[in-house]
Amino acid sequence: MILPETTTTASEEHGSALRTLAPLPIIQAFFMLVYAVWWSLAWPGWGTAAFALAVIYAIVVAILSVRNIRHSRQFENIPTEDGRRIGRQMGMLMGITYGLVWIAILTLALTGQFRWILPAVATLIALHFFPFVRIFDRKIDYLLAPIALTFALVGLWLAAQSTIDWLVVFAVTGIGGALATGVYAGYILHGYSQLASQAEQPE
Repeated sequence: MILPETTTTASEEHGSALRTLAPLPIIQAFFMLVYAVWWSLAWPGWGTAAFALAVIYAIVVAILSVRNIRHSRQFENIPTEDGRRIGRQMGMLMGITYGLVWIAILTLALTGQFRWILPAVATLIALHFFPFVRIFDRKIDYLLAPIALTFALVGLWLAAQSTIDWLVVFAVTGIGGALATGVYAGYILHGYSQLASQAEQPE
């Protein structure tokens, strides 16, 4: 999920960018399945079919990512100032986000409010997508962050309805997260292909 809209064409920067991008779709595909697995539990019919499609997509993403990881090894990994800036900003953002995520999980688990866990976590994760617009100077987050946040907020509302089964709460919440992470995976694969083409062109 880490790809600037404008990528450098300086050959000395390609290796660092390509090596960073190559494994990221696998991570996105994993989280997509974490969100999507609840569909099959809440809705055994079409939910299982949808999850099966997500699994197939994740396998394709993993295969392509492994290919890209091997491909990226031919390029020298030379750190850049822009890469260091992104690393600093992402480190701060991820530290805050996942610190809050674990606080939410532990607090809700210890108080027995398990049905709120995924909606709360999904809300925090969705909110952390918004700064990506500025950090990576890209526009896709304007679309994916609101989608993820909308379903997370719906999940919070459903969690407040005691008559709604917690599996349904998790399944609905997971729709936005699965869509966002699935699209991110494909977006990064496409971005890797574009940057690799630039890297292989003579300067």
